[in-house]
Amino acid sequence: MRMKMISLACTILSTVLLAWSYYRFGYPFIALGILILPILWAINLQLGAQWIPSSLLFVICIISGVGLFLRMPVIWLLLCWLVSFMAWDLIHFSYRVEEAQNVEGADQIERHHMIWLLSALSLGFLIAVLTLNVKVVLNFWAIVVFSVLLVWGIGQAIRMFKDSRL
Repeated sequence: MRMKMISLACTILSTVLLAWSYYRFGYPFIALGILILPILWAINLQLGAQWIPSSLLFVICIISGVGLFLRMPVIWLLLCWLVSFMAWDLIHFSYRVEEAQNVEGADQIERHHMIWLLSALSLGFLIAVLTLNVKVVLNFWAIVVFSVLLVWGIGQAIRMFKDSRL
């Protein structure tokens, strides 16, 4: 139940961020429509529609993409998408835990999942912010070398997390 509440909070936060972005750029009616999304999400989840979080994530991706087309700040739209993705992940995780029913150490599993999710989202957000703000001109082979190093580093970080058994 705790994961569902966090998921609902993330859904509300992501839609408020998205609505604020649209409102700030002169689209108040679209912003109002966006604010209705978490209400529909909560109602349909109470009715047992498990496909709603995936649909909402898709809708928020589309609306964020339109915001990019309208030249809204990328950082707000990215943050909105990341929080929406977190909501989607947490609600599906709670479904899996509910289906398993009697899970030993459920609190530890939830904590472990939350650490992994926040780590992945933070790393993604950090890389996106760096990509948006750091302007570097590199040749093709430098990009290939850095990409290989980045993939290797992420692999090492994942191995370190798995070995430490968070």
